[in-house]
Amino acid sequence: MSACYTQRVLALTAAAVLFGTAAHGSSVSSNAAGVISVTFNPQLGAPMPESVSVVAATNPAVSPGGPGVVSYVSFSFLASDCIPSALQVCLNCQSGRQWCRTLNLPAAGAWKQYIVPVDYSGWTIGPWATAALFQSDSTNVVSAGITVARGGGTAAQNYTVVDFALLGPDWAAGDADGDGVCNAAEVLAGTDPFDKSSVLAMSVWKVASSGEGFGIAWESVADRYYTVWRGTNLAFPWVPQQTNIPACVPRNFYWDVGATGSGPYFYKITVDNPVR
Repeated sequence: MSACYTQRVLALTAAAVLFGTAAHGSSVSSNAAGVISVTFNPQLGAPMPESVSVVAATNPAVSPGGPGVVSYVSFSFLASDCIPSALQVCLNCQSGRQWCRTLNLPAAGAWKQYIVPVDYSGWTIGPWATAALFQSDSTNVVSAGITVARGGGTAAQNYTVVDFALLGPDWAAGDADGDGVCNAAEVLAGTDPFDKSSVLAMSVWKVASSGEGFGIAWESVADRYYTVWRGTNLAFPWVPQQTNIPACVPRNFYWDVGATGSGPYFYKITVDNPVR
């Protein structure tokens, strides 16, 4: 992992917000390795809504950029037994406001890594939220954490959080895995910025026997949307052939029937803003 960016792994405390009778209960524990465990105890009768907020209690001076400046919140999450009904990441700011962003839910029994940009998109404090207010608050972050809500059913449920960290502004331009692609671009593409084998790559899938058309293939990532571009040379303006192509994991295919004649043809794939 590159040392050219700022990362502060936070000491975590927990505040439980419970709905229903206190007998249902939940617990949060942590250890020196930064592993946080959230347990919802069994319930009797119909399921009652229940959630726990795990809050990072420190106020790190993430620099450069000044005290409290954060560009990304990063952590890995495991839903051991079942999928939670909701998962949010939250920023607690010096103003006293808390901004929250709802995340896509993980699959049960599998680790999911989250690297969430602190970029206003998707963050809210309610109907009065504005980009200017978020910009002001996000440069004065006191603490950050997650809120996990109990999934369906009355059985005991267990969730685990590891490597909860705030990433400073210089992290985006860094290249943690040394694969030649900056961290910010990897987050946008949905590839792993800490794994050099995780890249967005394109290949020619098939060439029509008639010589008219090319099949383009690329490894895709869930919750991303792609645009296919074509040009006749590298200096000519690229023309979008299709936009807003949803990911079809693990691989997307696109057939360009408009590529007729002798060519040559050049292609590139770009990633639209992901839905998180």
